[in-house]
Amino acid sequence: MSAQETRDFLDALYGCEVSQDSQIVVWAKQSGSRWCPSIDDAVAAVSRLTPHEDAYFGVQLQAPELVRERVEETQGSAPTELRNYRGYASTVAAMPGLWVDLDVAGAGHRKTGLPESIGDALAFLGDFGFAPSITVQSGGGVHLYWLFEEPWIMEDDEERGLAAALIRRWQERIRRVCGYTVDATHDLSRVLRPPGTVNTKYGTEVEAEILGGLRYAKEDLIAYVEDGGSLGMVSDPVIVDPPARVRVEESVQPPLEKLLDLLNLHPQFAATWRRERTDLPSQSEYDMSLATMTAKVGWTPDEIASLIIAHRKQGGEPLKLDRPRYYQMTIAKAMAANATVIAHDRLSERVDAIESGEASVDDERTGLYTDLSAMIGVHIIRIIRYVADPPQFRLVMEEGSIDLGGAETILTSSKFRIKVAGLSKRLIGRFTGQQWDPIAQAILRAAEDEDLGADSSPEGLVAEWMGEYLAQHRPETDRDQAVALKLPYWPADEPGPLIFLGALQQWLAFFRAEKLSRKQLGVFLRSAGCHPRALGYSTEEGGKSTVHAWVVPGKLAGARACGRRALEQTP
Repeated sequence: MSAQETRDFLDALYGCEVSQDSQIVVWAKQSGSRWCPSIDDAVAAVSRLTPHEDAYFGVQLQAPELVRERVEETQGSAPTELRNYRGYASTVAAMPGLWVDLDVAGAGHRKTGLPESIGDALAFLGDFGFAPSITVQSGGGVHLYWLFEEPWIMEDDEERGLAAALIRRWQERIRRVCGYTVDATHDLSRVLRPPGTVNTKYGTEVEAEILGGLRYAKEDLIAYVEDGGSLGMVSDPVIVDPPARVRVEESVQPPLEKLLDLLNLHPQFAATWRRERTDLPSQSEYDMSLATMTAKVGWTPDEIASLIIAHRKQGGEPLKLDRPRYYQMTIAKAMAANATVIAHDRLSERVDAIESGEASVDDERTGLYTDLSAMIGVHIIRIIRYVADPPQFRLVMEEGSIDLGGAETILTSSKFRIKVAGLSKRLIGRFTGQQWDPIAQAILRAAEDEDLGADSSPEGLVAEWMGEYLAQHRPETDRDQAVALKLPYWPADEPGPLIFLGALQQWLAFFRAEKLSRKQLGVFLRSAGCHPRALGYSTEEGGKSTVHAWVVPGKLAGARACGRRALEQTP
């Protein structure tokens, strides 16, 4: 077990919101609950469980006093300790985000309608448009978390009711999108397995992938479910790389000379500093406004933090000195917003220079890639334009490459952002048509032409893949061995070999940097003339079962594979 993995996970969920009044509940069926007023206490509680105990934690922070009041109302007396209680929906203190529990078919699950693998379970994300902030492989499936910008603090029962409705409708939406059986885990008192522990049922470690900067505004997720699942309602997620450390102390002072310069030269800054802005109803909005303006003129993170602390002190507001992450995230968002504005302006200037003849595309291409990366929030390595009828585009990023299709995907920001989200697990910002036009023009200008002839068609591309794949993986003639190892299989009744989608998907990701979802890969194969079929086989226990495979036409299988088949059939 890894205590550090547990700590990183809990810190990502709750940050500094854990306290005596808002506690993490660690629970094991064999020994009951441990109520933890700090992340350190929670990590220690998990570590102290025996190897035979399955560790769980309450997804919501719980208010111990509300639990005592509820027990006293229902049982006549308040408990002296809470070991026998995990908390209730009515006693939730804070909610970190939304979640879903997706099981995978296997010996431990008798339910029908389950995906066959983790990859199948996550395939819906390519079309869903919301990349999870945290993915946890629980042993029997996967838990997905979509975190809010900050935990939602529950002030009363009305807010708890809103939270309960939101998570229920969120899971219903996912159930419809993915098409699989999804456990109803929408109760606010839900416990799930934390990373860094062991699932004793399967003997596997519970592991997490944390995308620390990927968070969502609560209001946007509410708007999404209320709008029936329209991605058009979703605004930008918070994708930031916060400064590693920020000095957060009561004694710090903002740089006096820089402060006086802004007060004298920047009327909006002066109005903000004097709290004269009627458009900023809360202290956090004042914090963000001050951070954005000072980040724009080059203040350092420590200088910005000192300004926010001084402004809070001047207004008699809480200093939040015990929440350095609040300052880190505020400063990071301010810097990211400024970088986006600057990159957008530079993009327009570069495109104008190309259009006027002042610069060539080759001169500006590297700069276009740099500014596009800053605008979109993913590192773009290359944009390819296949010269075909009609032209087809491909986007190459650090995470891999994706097929954009025709120019219509580039001209429509919503289509483009869904394509990118499927591979990068990030939503790019939402842009109006006027904002998106310079970006689309820059993408078209930066694209590098490649004339691949027939290879620019889906059939040509799949033929290229199959030539390499089947050259490395000789088609088996033993059906059961092929199924067991997920190798290509060439039955006598088919004109071409059968391949397994998951195996091809992994090969493409590793050898070709083509990170396609199963749905996207299936579309490619169908458009190239491949078709799925059921394949019966004998299990190791002597029974019979069925798997699904794809039949590859002989013309796509390649001469080498066909030649091998001919040799195998020669007496």
